[in-house]
Amino acid sequence: MRRNDRAVNDLDMIKNLVSKCQVVRIAMCKDNVPYLVPLNYGYEFNEDELILYCHCANEGKKIDILSENSWNYQPFFV
Repeated sequence: MRRNDRAVNDLDMIKNLVSKCQVVRIAMCKDNVPYLVPLNYGYEFNEDELILYCHCANEGKKIDILSENSWNYQPFFV
């Protein structure tokens, strides 16, 4: 984050925010071309860690891009 003074670090504020929202927007890039996609999500808190579960198909453009750049991508398909 470029502006640390604007970071939201308060856990209660984060919990309030994710409980009110229904969509998260995930941005990624392939060949220097940005790709932004809105996703529905579920969530849970493990201690002070927020875990998002995004709803999407198990194949397609975003899965291909995320698989190529799997810095913290952990697919779980049901």
